[in-house]
Amino acid sequence: MTKINEFKKIIKNLNFDGVTRNLDELGRIVIPRVYRQDIYNEGTYVYVQTIEDCVIIADKNEFDTGIKKTLDELGRIMIPKEIRKSLNWNFRDLLMIWDVKNILIIKKLEGESIVCKKQEEPNKYICESW
Repeated sequence: MTKINEFKKIIKNLNFDGVTRNLDELGRIVIPRVYRQDIYNEGTYVYVQTIEDCVIIADKNEFDTGIKKTLDELGRIMIPKEIRKSLNWNFRDLLMIWDVKNILIIKKLEGESIVCKKQEEPNKYICESW
């Protein structure tokens, strides 16, 4: 199985036990401290790459298409403009972050409940049943 197919399988089976963050006005996202651990510290070089509708952040160039970026002193990473544009990510969009074996997967929440994944009102992320 190729690496891309492995990631597609992981992405398909993600549950909603990740951490949510908003994209800031400069296209940055704060990586949760618990996910940074010893790998993602200030000044660490990482590779930002896409697969399907997700961004993958890893310390290795997993698909040979990664864009090299560094984490700042607050644990933020800037998602390149061309990636944000292709995925239709904008300022204040709510993103979910998962740590899968020290590889970060980020996906935009598209108006679906983080509890039951049902489509609710636009930009409403907790369903009425919750």
